[in-house]
Amino acid sequence: MSEITGTEARDRVKALVEDIDITMLTTVDAAGRLASRPMSTRLDTPDIALLKVTPVETEFWEPAHGRLVMAAGMLKALVTRDAPDDTMNHGKLMC
Repeated sequence: MSEITGTEARDRVKALVEDIDITMLTTVDAAGRLASRPMSTRLDTPDIALLKVTPVETEFWEPAHGRLVMAAGMLKALVTRDAPDDTMNHGKLMC
């Protein structure tokens, strides 16, 4: 598993979200329950707006064949507690 930090991590996040129109913001409450909200990444400005959070670490899976597969693979991994299948590039962002 590769580790990305600092400016490289920020550039990687920007590259991952540039072509996405609708995304899901998911948070975890104090009881450990996931809460998700749809959000558009399109604004009338060329700038990208990010929400400031303070994670210790986060993980991403980048699929070989489209972002919907990424969401399905991440959900499968979350539910089964198994690693995603081999069609995905798994990495870790340290903040």
